[in-house]
Amino acid sequence: SVASFTTPTVDGSVDFIFGLIVSDGELDSDPDSVTITVFHTNISPVANAGPDQTIMENELVILDGTGSSDFENVNLSYSWTAPVNIELDDPTQSSPTFISPEVSDSTFLLFTLIVSDGELESDPDSVTVTILNSLGFISNIFLAEFELRQPFPNPFNPTTTIQFNVPAMDTRHVISLSVFDIAGSMVETLVNGTLESGQYEIQWDASQHASGIYFLKMESGPSIGQGRGYIKKQKMILMK
Repeated sequence: SVASFTTPTVDGSVDFIFGLIVSDGELDSDPDSVTITVFHTNISPVANAGPDQTIMENELVILDGTGSSDFENVNLSYSWTAPVNIELDDPTQSSPTFISPEVSDSTFLLFTLIVSDGELESDPDSVTVTILNSLGFISNIFLAEFELRQPFPNPFNPTTTIQFNVPAMDTRHVISLSVFDIAGSMVETLVNGTLESGQYEIQWDASQHASGIYFLKMESGPSIGQGRGYIKKQKMILMK
């Protein structure tokens, strides 16, 4: 006597007509019908400002809002908000760029993205770009190969120093240096960008992380994560 259904996704409004015939076992009734009008309900899009990045001074930084989505697959418009004194080439594009500024110390830049489907706007999403100063650059002597050295001190609490080498290359390679926990989950990205040939030194401050075993992974190649190029891991122990 009672039936139910889940209304489908529609554009605009659509009428659905349902017919009913009942029977007493011998005779059928005349048909009756009911019209149910289903209206389109717009769902707000979702902004995705991309992963946090760590970049050296005077490098090209590419923000990535391509992971933003809309339930109805409508083409989205983008609106990026940058920190004071940072100028994006086009804040209405999905992947605007800027040149990282010179800084006297490691500096955190917060960028916010809002997307719109033409009717509704998303909640804002943000990404942090960390700019490392040139003090992390030790030497530009000619180097023949990549090298990720053992962090020191190790064990440590709460900071450890990491040194790595980038060799001279005919093509520019992206350098990724990330920290993973014992479960294999990435907990922090220390470097993600194109570096010149040379020796580098950075510190990892693990004061916000729990004691335990962590793995430092350095990767370089034309395409990070594709299994090509240099990959090296080092084990670290945080003891608080």
